[in-house]
Amino acid sequence: MTACCGFCFSQRSNAVDGRLWQLMDENSSELIDINIVLKSQVEPMRLKTLASARDRGSRRSAVVKGLKEHSSKSQNAVLAILHGAESDGTVKDISSHWISNTISCSASKGVILKLATHPDVLAIGHNKEIQVVEGRETEEAQPQTVAASSYSATPH
Repeated sequence: MTACCGFCFSQRSNAVDGRLWQLMDENSSELIDINIVLKSQVEPMRLKTLASARDRGSRRSAVVKGLKEHSSKSQNAVLAILHGAESDGTVKDISSHWISNTISCSASKGVILKLATHPDVLAIGHNKEIQVVEGRETEEAQPQTVAASSYSATPH
């Protein structure tokens, strides 16, 4: 029994976050919301080069175009796996994020394990829901409450 547990533990991928392993062990048949971080990220010097235009609009356009091109190229193989798994119901809600070169989706344990061994994947973590708590309304805290309520958590 101990040898089996040791063997199973040694087969775990370092790409998968510890909390995600726990969720996969608890819910082995359910889809789990995940974030996939790709190994390939735009080099800071490349961004600096892209942002070398004189006017603000041109800099922004160049940086956005560069980030989108980079993520498009580096995410192709992983997205192909995810879109292929969509047809059998083991993946849903695929969303690509070009700014951070990440992908979020809901995936089965089998798909997560397959992605964990993919050479383009750096890390896979649980995409958990975060509850934003607003402050209590008091006379002295009212300006802070208004400011806090104008912010919200960003998806993914």
